[in-house]
Amino acid sequence: MAAIEKLDPNDLTRFLGPWSSGDGPLYIQLASALENLIVEGVLRDGVVLPPERKLSSTLSVSRSTVVGAYERLQANGWINRKQGSGTTVTANHAPGPDRRSVRSGSFFGSDQKSTALLQACPPCSLDLSAELTSLAANPQLTSGTELLGLEQLRRMLAERYSKEGLPTKVDQILITNGCQQATTLLLVTLCKPGDVVIVEDPSWPGLTDAINRMGARAHGIGMDNNGVNTEALRSAVERLRPSLIVVNPHHHNPTTTRLVPHRRQELADISADYSVPIVEDRVFAALAYDGIVPPPLATLRSDAQIITADSLSKTIWYGLRVGWVRAAPDLIGRLKLQRAVDDLGSSVIPQLLACQLLERYDELISERIETMKERAVIVGERVSELFPDWTYLEPKGGCSLWVRLPQANAREFSHHAARHGIVVITDETFSLHGGDNQYLRLPYSADKDDLFQALELLAMAWRTFNPELGATGHYRPSRKWVEQWEVSS
Repeated sequence: MAAIEKLDPNDLTRFLGPWSSGDGPLYIQLASALENLIVEGVLRDGVVLPPERKLSSTLSVSRSTVVGAYERLQANGWINRKQGSGTTVTANHAPGPDRRSVRSGSFFGSDQKSTALLQACPPCSLDLSAELTSLAANPQLTSGTELLGLEQLRRMLAERYSKEGLPTKVDQILITNGCQQATTLLLVTLCKPGDVVIVEDPSWPGLTDAINRMGARAHGIGMDNNGVNTEALRSAVERLRPSLIVVNPHHHNPTTTRLVPHRRQELADISADYSVPIVEDRVFAALAYDGIVPPPLATLRSDAQIITADSLSKTIWYGLRVGWVRAAPDLIGRLKLQRAVDDLGSSVIPQLLACQLLERYDELISERIETMKERAVIVGERVSELFPDWTYLEPKGGCSLWVRLPQANAREFSHHAARHGIVVITDETFSLHGGDNQYLRLPYSADKDDLFQALELLAMAWRTFNPELGATGHYRPSRKWVEQWEVSS
């Protein structure tokens, strides 16, 4: 941000996120959101904010809203407005983090009336009374933490991988606080500032947040209905020589796609051919509605450097922050040292509970799949009824729909929806390049009644939204992502 002199209105819109989701006049909400960006160091001294007319058009609000916000900021000393010079940030404050490093913040902390369409996290549907009672009598309950995790849990996970065709020993498993920490530990251990990390585009923003935070550079590879484009991936590896590749190939978040077999093999071949590590994120892999759960990529080539990251958070319970890494013993040893710096290991209680749940994991997964499969059908039908001109790829698993709007105005609609009390996340948040302003992710993991109420609010917002007005004030269709997602190879 320090090198930016004149801020583009589209960039500012991305930094703002769902700024209009609170209560009170819009100009006050906008002023507050801009002030927060200044305090955080996103908008620094000397940055020239967009002109009133351009920003009002981009945000789909009246010019008086922007004028009021700017006047409020000037009165509080945050900006200086001078005819001929524009509107300039003048606050003297310490540099803060780049906004790009917290893109996943859009998923948390909303005070909207309805957040049922915000997070793809299945709630706990279990009666844990028996497990918790048994846990209280477990002699390990008061034992200390271990950097690698409880040996009992690591052994159970190793045995599961071995049964899936991936021979695994206990010293190849490290327990983490969810898959997010697993990925972050791997990034810090395997990459250094300035390195290139290749990811799918779109991707879960928490991944790119972690890449940005450590000073590496994320490079996105496009996708189609069959997953990531491995031909483009191979070309990028040859050109960029990345330190790491991170993929979410099965029931991908947010697109819900499943990587086809020949591309799975190509991923393993790329890792072996170029000696580049690949992290396979399998958090949604087990949630397969048709029962097809491909084995880990690491089973495809023994000479490929493929690391497996997974957790129980998406399949069993989001509140159970138990994840793990399966890798070569030497890498596990390096991760252990990094873990000593990070947080000294995971809490014992969740790990003991995870051991008990893993004893009936197959049963629990089967129940979860049936619930989510039924929910996908019901919500899909409701979306088709309320939004007949919206389209989506029927999910084979996971917890969400990836919906394409009929015109390129997803960003504008999301702001309009926020004013109706409903939060939705667009492709802009998931894409490294801002997306094509045409997609929404609609999770269906929340309570069914809450979901239907949220969809009704969304439908109300859609009925009052003018779909022919884009950010520039005129109709602007795009074929880029339409063609991309119609590709099938």
